[in-house]
Amino acid sequence: MLTRKCLEILSKTTFPVVIQTKSALILRDLDLITCFKDIEVGFTITTDDERISRLFEPHASRVKERLEALEKVHEKGIKTFAFIGPILPGNPKRLIENLEGKVELVLIDRMNYLDTIRKFYQKHDLSYATSETFFSEYTLRLRDELRKRGMNFEVVF
Repeated sequence: MLTRKCLEILSKTTFPVVIQTKSALILRDLDLITCFKDIEVGFTITTDDERISRLFEPHASRVKERLEALEKVHEKGIKTFAFIGPILPGNPKRLIENLEGKVELVLIDRMNYLDTIRKFYQKHDLSYATSETFFSEYTLRLRDELRKRGMNFEVVF
């Protein structure tokens, strides 16, 4: 966890800083973050579906809160990105619509540790979301939406 004291120390350096979070609490340090000369702030947003998010990320800020925080950071002129990883079930069109105008880059990654949590997916009737077909089709839909809106993205798997 990045503390305010760490941010204060880092703000005095000339090193580039990248913060990636699932927490809207980053807004409480926005005054300090704006002092950095070279900083990027990203939010991991794995789905637009709050129910799915609660299952997989029970302690993270709600998706809506992350999107609102992302927008506020972006409005301050700070370079922002979204990390869609791991890809979780949801509506790719709505997810990209929600990110539009809030980020300079979207990074897309699949679930890389499926074997260890496959039973969790089964327990919640989400087995379909563990298949190569799901990842391929969902990624294609995300890419199509991003291209349609002229948004920069990278698929990192």
